Amino acid sequence: MVSKLAGVTGPQSESPPESVDLWRVVFTLKRSHGASYGTEPTRDVILIQWNSADGVTGWGECPTFSKTGYVTETTDEAWSELSASLVSTMLTTTGSSTTATAALRDAHIDSVLRSGGISLVDHLGGRRRALQRSVVIASPTHNGDTASINEVISRARRAIDSGAEIVKLKIGPGADIDVLDALAESIGSHRLAADANGAYETCSQLAEVDRIGMRYLEQPFAAGIGWRELAREVAGLETPVALDESIRKLDDVDQVSASGAAKIVSIKPARVGGVESAAELIRRAHELGLGAFVGGMVELAVGRAATLAVASISTLTHPTDLGPSSAYFDRDVSAGLELDDTGGITAPSGPGLGIEPDIAVIQKHAVDHLTIRST
Repeated sequence: MVSKLAGVTGPQSESPPESVDLWRVVFTLKRSHGASYGTEPTRDVILIQWNSADGVTGWGECPTFSKTGYVTETTDEAWSELSASLVSTMLTTTGSSTTATAALRDAHIDSVLRSGGISLVDHLGGRRRALQRSVVIASPTHNGDTASINEVISRARRAIDSGAEIVKLKIGPGADIDVLDALAESIGSHRLAADANGAYETCSQLAEVDRIGMRYLEQPFAAGIGWRELAREVAGLETPVALDESIRKLDDVDQVSASGAAKIVSIKPARVGGVESAAELIRRAHELGLGAFVGGMVELAVGRAATLAVASISTLTHPTDLGPSSAYFDRDVSAGLELDDTGGITAPSGPGLGIEPDIAVIQKHAVDHLTIRST
C-alpha cells in the first residue's frame, strides 16, 4: 500500500524523507509477557523505516501492546495514527510523546546519525561498557503464569548465575509474599526487586512485602493517582519506591522530586518521547538526586538497540531491565543482542543504532505494510 507525504519535514531537519515504510510485525515470545494489565503471548509492534534522500535508512520501533494502560496507545491505535496522520502532521509533531511519534522521531535520528557515521551511544553521551542488568520474572499464578515457586526460584538462580545483578519479580495482590520470601531466602533480599505495575490500592496491602527489605518496589500504585496522594501512600513504606508507568515526561521527574513520591525513576524511551527525551529525563533525575534506570518494553532488536544506547548513560544508578534477544525470541529482526562472557550486555557501537535489520525477516513476520512517499 502506498501513500504520499505532503511536503512535511522531519524533526530536527528541513528535508522530508524520500519515503517512510511502516511495518507491522508479529513475533512469538518464548514465554508470554505478563503484568497487571494483561498477558501478551506475542510482540505485535510497528517498525518504522525512514528512507532519506541520501540513500541512508534509519529505523525506529513502536513497542505498543494490545491493551492501553502501559503506554498511551495500543498497536492498533498506533498503526492508525501513523498511517492516517503521517501525511499532514506526524513528522512535524516534535512536542508529542505518544509511542508512535517517539518511534518516528527515533527512526529519523537513526538516519541522520548513520549519514554522519556517529553512533547513538556517542550522540547521547553514553559510554561503551557492559551494563549490569536485572532479570524480570513473573510470580506463580500471576496473569496466567502457572510456574511453581520452585520453578521461579530455579529461574532466579539461573539468572544470578548468568551474571544478573537483580531479579525483579512481577507481583500482584495474592501473588506476592510467599514467592518473595522464598526468593529472598534463596538469592538474598539485596538481589531482589518487585514490580507491581500499579496493582495495589493501599499501602496496607504491601505491609508483608515491605518487610522483606528489597532493593526497590516498582510502581506499587496506579499511574493515575495524584502526586500528593501517591506521596502519602508511599510514605508508609520502608522499601525504596521506583516509578515506571507514572513517568511520561520531564515534568513528571520534577514532580517526583518535589512531592517525595519515589526515590527512583524508570525511564523507557518509547514512552517518554524517544531516545533524546529519555536522555534529558535521565539528566534531570541526576540533577535532582533521584536514582534512575532504563526499563525495557520487550522490544525487538531495533527498540532494544536504541534503549541500550540510552542505558549506557553513566549517571544511571540501577541495573537495566534489558536482556538479550535470545531470552525473548528464537529469531530477532537483526543479529541478536546477546550477553558477553561476564553476563553483561552492551549497546551496539556502529553508526546510529549499530544494527542492520534483516528485511527478509521483517517481511516474513509482517502482517501489514504501508509505504508513504514524499512525491
